[in-house]
Amino acid sequence: MFVPLGQTYRQYGAAPREALASSARTRVFLAIEDPAYLHNAHAIFARHMDMTLVGAAGTLVEAARSVEAAHPHIVVASLDITDTGELPLARGIRQKCPSASLIALVPEDDDAHVLLAINAGAAACVRKDALPEFLPGIARSVRAGEYPIQYTLLGRSRVASHVLQQVQHMALAAASSPSGGDCPLSPRETEVLSVIAHGKSNKEIASFLNISEQTVKNHVNAILRKLDANDRTHAVVRALRYGWIALKGPDLEPTA
Repeated sequence: MFVPLGQTYRQYGAAPREALASSARTRVFLAIEDPAYLHNAHAIFARHMDMTLVGAAGTLVEAARSVEAAHPHIVVASLDITDTGELPLARGIRQKCPSASLIALVPEDDDAHVLLAINAGAAACVRKDALPEFLPGIARSVRAGEYPIQYTLLGRSRVASHVLQQVQHMALAAASSPSGGDCPLSPRETEVLSVIAHGKSNKEIASFLNISEQTVKNHVNAILRKLDANDRTHAVVRALRYGWIALKGPDLEPTA
């Protein structure tokens, strides 16, 4: 989601008024090449009692060396289409920290940078000229299981078409390759992944399956581990390739 200057996003929620136990706080790692923006973002996150800064780096190269030991929940990282080395670095960070979510900071809100963020596995995409004050709210949304980047696709038919072509290409490649064999997921994990494939957040999955959000998070972490997936989208694509899930599914209404 791109955040225009001066616009307020109340839907991301306010910070808790009381400090949380350290284990309950969102662990944030910053990888931002602009020193001034990095300094401001660091100061802003430090003000929020439900956030803990666990590391910072000026480049993705530096981040790749230290992020794994920091065990972050959220990684806020700069991405630029002009630097061809950043995409594999961002993917590498996602592989090292599969349970962490990526918020991509991009210089322009054009289709190329949106697609770059999607290919990097970002859960949210923010223009770099957005006020850093918006970042904690977006981090809360992402930590809660939301994927703001999916709404970015609604008005970008070319990007959506390109993503669809990528999925179709992978499916065609899988059709001519050996079968994926037995599904490594449990029936419940398969059910969770099928609902994820319909673009549902953790909160919506929990409501639909009548389970807690924490249980959903546990299932998602297990799915990523078992499928060796970088993120939820990667897991869905891999499962679709081998026929372990299908996009046709039940009416996704919350369980009464």
